[in-house]
Amino acid sequence: MKILITGAAGFIGSHLAKYCEDQGHRVNRVDNNWDNNSEHWAHSCDVSKWHEISYVFNYCKPDVCFHLAAYASEGRSNHIRSFIHKNNTVGTANVINACVNHNCKLVFTSSVAVYSGSPPFTETMTPRPIDEYGLSKYMSERSIQIAGDTQGLDYCIIRPRNVYGPGQNMWDRSRNLFGIWMYNALHDLPLTIFGEGSNMRTFTYIDDIIPALYRAKDISSEVINLGSERAYTIHQAAVEFCLVSGLDYKKSVVHTEERHEVQQAYCNITKSINLLHFMDRTLIDVGLKKMWDWAKAQPERPLQSMPPLEVTINAHSSLKA
Repeated sequence: MKILITGAAGFIGSHLAKYCEDQGHRVNRVDNNWDNNSEHWAHSCDVSKWHEISYVFNYCKPDVCFHLAAYASEGRSNHIRSFIHKNNTVGTANVINACVNHNCKLVFTSSVAVYSGSPPFTETMTPRPIDEYGLSKYMSERSIQIAGDTQGLDYCIIRPRNVYGPGQNMWDRSRNLFGIWMYNALHDLPLTIFGEGSNMRTFTYIDDIIPALYRAKDISSEVINLGSERAYTIHQAAVEFCLVSGLDYKKSVVHTEERHEVQQAYCNITKSINLLHFMDRTLIDVGLKKMWDWAKAQPERPLQSMPPLEVTINAHSSLKA
């Protein structure tokens, strides 16, 4: 089977690409952010540009496309609307068109950010995103479903959440909670918590999610939550990280003003267990230890530049740093 993965230079995409190859598939990797382009079947491509993604599909002729390419920064997204929707909404529209034109199965990684309200979130709930990132994902979901209804697109929509582990980006100040904390810990910077840290999240270890995500290629016309159901407050997550890293919580953690975000976010995972055989194997202390050991071995590298704010009204202090 010929598989195309967008966002293949990213954290989940790179792990998924290796897993698919280990299953014997020919994998074409697509990304616009390669550190180098020396990998076999690697294509430099900006999915927000139709002529680029169209060329890749014409060249690769994939049977399945795992579409992971996106800019994921919930806290920043309300202040970079044009950037978010160009990369996420328009980029996904281009991938949808290419999949329809090439009769290619589409597996789309959406996000828990489509939800708000009272958890646990189930797939039957009407999504009500409260930020532009979640909105971009929900708009893309609906576009995929419309293409399925009107043009026969075969698809599966996956809603993962807070995936972590070795290989995650530690050099982006606007996303990946554990990545940010690990970078700060390695550079004698404080671990920042927005507000009291009572907001609740679930965290999923990378090796647990990849086999289930891979199996989504065999599921049609479904929307599926994918990730751990074990929920932690951000305070509890910081305690776990300090235990793993040897930091003193009282000396290392600082609290800033609250941020505009969903306070409680955890999901029912019955569908992922039944349809994708998802197994939540890795406890947070075990997963954090593996990621911390990896993080300590990384060479020094600069923080990545972030897209400039398009509007600054009501921007959180962390966005102005």
